[in-house]
Amino acid sequence: MRSQDNSIIEKYFSNKEKTFRYVSPEYQNIFLNLLSNNILSQIIDLVKNAGIYSVIMDETQDLRKHEQVSIVLRYCDEKLNVFESFIGFYRTDKMDGESLSNLLKHTLLNLGLKLENIRAQCYDGAASMRGSYSGVAKRIKDDNPLALYIHCYAHILNLCVVDVCEQVASVRNMFGILKSIYAFIGASSKRYSIFENIQNESKLPNITLKSLSDTRWNCRVEAIKSVLKNFECIISTLEHISDTDPVHGPEANSILKNIKDFEFIFCLNLMKLVLELTNSLSLYFQKKI
Repeated sequence: MRSQDNSIIEKYFSNKEKTFRYVSPEYQNIFLNLLSNNILSQIIDLVKNAGIYSVIMDETQDLRKHEQVSIVLRYCDEKLNVFESFIGFYRTDKMDGESLSNLLKHTLLNLGLKLENIRAQCYDGAASMRGSYSGVAKRIKDDNPLALYIHCYAHILNLCVVDVCEQVASVRNMFGILKSIYAFIGASSKRYSIFENIQNESKLPNITLKSLSDTRWNCRVEAIKSVLKNFECIISTLEHISDTDPVHGPEANSILKNIKDFEFIFCLNLMKLVLELTNSLSLYFQKKI
């Protein structure tokens, strides 16, 4: 397209390299890196113009079981509009406070940002992050006393929800049954096909079953809603499998008895109300204010 109005491109690409399309993985990675560097440089310019900034950092495992750290910068423009810009994932072999703080400082310095301009740092409550003696927050504050540490409010709320739910046996069991429903029906294409056919026959909207988030319990409200909306279809599916499948029928019958129990249905509706409120609060905590 560009070669139509550019003689240099026409000479070296259209006429000379017609079969060269730059679609190999190597070239695609080069182009993606160029795009990434361009966007990152724009973000850094905005942060530098703001003068001061905050850091948000969290760590998790990727699908290959490698530890990776996500870093986000929070800053304001001249009109005090708040921006939170993700700047990348960074691999790490160690999860101790020293390694994580060195990774953060090394990343910021490589981007041309000064540590003394940090005004806040937000992490979860892990010892390596918030530790009073050797955590990331303490090490950054040693370099910059103005870098106030804030424990992520959404994470605190999530911990409260987890602790409360795990203390009530009936609620804890209800979540276990939810996980069993998803694992049993969703793990097999054959069983899920039965579920979809029953959905279609009942002329109900095709609402998929949701898995339970292991880390963000507030998100479990979506799993609860999907079961409530598909409750009759799930029962019919389990009854069909229980009657026709000699291998998985006993497991289907066991789950069927559990979901017909009053305690399960009561806890399902109760936690829908509770988690809808806590999820709204969690989303509010994550908004740019």
